[in-house]
Amino acid sequence: MIILVFLLKIYERFFGFYSTSLFLSKISNPLGYKIRYSFYKKSFLELGTNTSFPFGVIFTNKNIRVGNNVRFGPFNNVANVNFGNNIVIAQNVSFLSGSNQHGYNRLDIPMIDQPGNLEIININDDVWIGTNAVITESINKGSIIGSLAMVNKKFPEYSILGGVPAKIIKKR
Repeated sequence: MIILVFLLKIYERFFGFYSTSLFLSKISNPLGYKIRYSFYKKSFLELGTNTSFPFGVIFTNKNIRVGNNVRFGPFNNVANVNFGNNIVIAQNVSFLSGSNQHGYNRLDIPMIDQPGNLEIININDDVWIGTNAVITESINKGSIIGSLAMVNKKFPEYSILGGVPAKIIKKR
């Protein structure tokens, strides 16, 4: 495994972290879990124990922290995000770098060429995020995010959120 991770780090040097994460996301079976964990352990700022990276999980940035007992779902897409402990994430969840990652105000410059503002999103301890949610803002401790929710602002701890945009459904 050490040699394989060494070779992946060389691959990363030539093709970048995102391309390496994309490549790794396509390796199925238990071996894929082990390879991804070993590579991310060497790449992330911090990676705790008992964390799983299933098939299809893609990271766009390696300057993140992942705590203990974090279960990513298949096909998650993760940008500038730090994760606490004891987090469950369903499949197809997108974690964006804030709500303003793309500029659009100037009409004389195409939107693709306008700078945006990348933010670091924090997913605090004991959070559960449902299928197909989109996260553009930090999530406080003990919160539950319903399937298909779009979180674009902060909510108090222990909130149960749902909808587009997300609203408090009730408290835990």
